[in-house]
Amino acid sequence: LVVAFIILIIFEAIRIWKKISIPGFRPYEKGRLSAAAWAGIALFISFMLFPMEIVVPSVVAMAIIDPMNGEMRRSRYYPWIPAAFSIVIYFLGLLALSNYSIPAVFMLSITGGLIAMASEIPHLWIDDDFMMIMVPATVLYIIIAVMDVIGVVIT
Repeated sequence: LVVAFIILIIFEAIRIWKKISIPGFRPYEKGRLSAAAWAGIALFISFMLFPMEIVVPSVVAMAIIDPMNGEMRRSRYYPWIPAAFSIVIYFLGLLALSNYSIPAVFMLSITGGLIAMASEIPHLWIDDDFMMIMVPATVLYIIIAVMDVIGVVIT
């Protein structure tokens, strides 16, 4: 993971320095970090900091919901369909990868799914691919830690 991260950073530095155009990248990414680099950075940080039951649904949700949002943004079903899918992705991921109770999985899924959707809103300079992984993962991690500290049993 560390080697892949270092390769990513070196590649991005060279790409930006040499102003290399890569098919599929947006024109504004020519002089700054690409969405792919932001996602790679979020993957590295999240895999280093958070347990798999939080990381996997966050990454899968970003990979599916971000393009879905782009396609559905002008639809009357936006943001309802992507939000529902996001919640389902978190529910299935938490259910499969954790030993949390069904009520806890339900609550964490709604929280993670809706926060992932809110994280997709454009930011000043941080790409939404980074935000859609890191923000819900961080919030879920804090919620689970606080519940553990105050003695709320979620398993």
